[in-house]
Amino acid sequence: MNRMKSVWVLALMVICSLLAYLQYGLQPSAADYRFDTAEWKSPTIVDGGDRTTRSYMCDDLLATHDFEGFTKQELFALLGSAESGGDFGFEQWDLVYWLGLERAGDFSLDDEVLGFDFDEAGRVIRYGTSTN
Repeated sequence: MNRMKSVWVLALMVICSLLAYLQYGLQPSAADYRFDTAEWKSPTIVDGGDRTTRSYMCDDLLATHDFEGFTKQELFALLGSAESGGDFGFEQWDLVYWLGLERAGDFSLDDEVLGFDFDEAGRVIRYGTSTN
């Protein structure tokens, strides 16, 4: 009787482990995505609607582009149109691109954006990611 109970417990543990792996282990990570202008401009909703492919491409974008000195026109040519930071609740930025829920974990509650500030001449002077 005890042996049969142990077999069922072990089988249940294996099934739970397999389901967890299928749920979390097969999901793409940021390392699987490279920046793509077309995908950034029309991002796909992922992770059940909580994030976009932008959230996965952001690290590669920042690693491969130095935006200091970019004009708004250069930025828009590469990334498409942006939202006003204040309209999105990110007053610290002039313009933002919504990434989705913050990338810090599965139970994130805050939005994350890639934000840009411009000088009087309309050139990027500061950029980075922020959560609210």
